[in-house]
Amino acid sequence: SEVWGFVQNNREFAVIGSTIGAHIIDVQNSSLPFVAAEIPAAVQGYPANHRDYHDYDGYLYAVGDQNDVVQNTNCTFQIIDIRDLPFSTNVVHNSDSLFQRSHNIFIDTATAKLYVCAPFHADGSSSGLEVYDLTDPESPVLLGDFPPSTYIHDVYVRNDTAFCHDPFENILYVVDFSDAANPNILG
Repeated sequence: SEVWGFVQNNREFAVIGSTIGAHIIDVQNSSLPFVAAEIPAAVQGYPANHRDYHDYDGYLYAVGDQNDVVQNTNCTFQIIDIRDLPFSTNVVHNSDSLFQRSHNIFIDTATAKLYVCAPFHADGSSSGLEVYDLTDPESPVLLGDFPPSTYIHDVYVRNDTAFCHDPFENILYVVDFSDAANPNILG
């Protein structure tokens, strides 16, 4: 699963996804790392073998890509307040109201936008890629999406220019998301 690193309160942390959820590890002293927090995910166990994380402005964003059909448990999108690490964390959003599951996410910190790869919704709909405004980090707002006929596996974004990989079509899209409601394919 994903490994992501970030700095909070002048300390270095790593977040590692497992079949349980997110494990935030304080790695400031590399010879004495310790688990600062564990955040359980909605889906746990063998079905939950892919998670992804990114941080922004004191918050950690967490997604999973597998529902547990045997237990009839669905993934949720989590937003975790990490501003008080290494002492505490607080899950401020744990819901499928925006989307249920996603393969990967990326945050363009320069523009405060969250890019959600291959999101699936509780109503069964999906999209290739969705873009959310993080002006209020606890309440993302959908700005637009990239055609649902694509499947974006992963994305890297810099200043509204996204490099989007569709593995099924073997295509790398370069897309201008400066107007997220009307993305412009550059190449």
